[in-house]
Amino acid sequence: MSSHDWIPLETFLNESISIYERSWSLTGAIGWVWRKLVEYSAGGDDDTLPIGRFVLKGNLEEAAAKILKRANDVVSTYVGHIYSPETFAETFSPLFPRPLSKLDQLVLLRHLSRDKREIVSSHNVLPFMLLSDIDN
Repeated sequence: MSSHDWIPLETFLNESISIYERSWSLTGAIGWVWRKLVEYSAGGDDDTLPIGRFVLKGNLEEAAAKILKRANDVVSTYVGHIYSPETFAETFSPLFPRPLSKLDQLVLLRHLSRDKREIVSSHNVLPFMLLSDIDN
């Protein structure tokens, strides 16, 4: 698993640019340094998994694809793709082995709005949500 396959959770949620954009900004450079420090601190052991809370890019993309397929099967209008947190969880949790937690919802909504640009979410809501207030 390369360092591009996982993203620190806080970085993922707080970043304003898409995970698919590769621009050299201060936050991008800090993220790169962070990943290198984590890789270096892992040492030469066989266990190269980073320590902390991370978003696995492959899992995120797979989950987003399932959600978008289901959303497009159910409705065909843009207005039909507006979900409250409750209806989002009710509609898409059956696609997964366990119900979507609030953190799952937050990560998926952030990815679908910022990175995929398939839904619209309020940028005013996300900064006020603290990770410590969200169930895992």
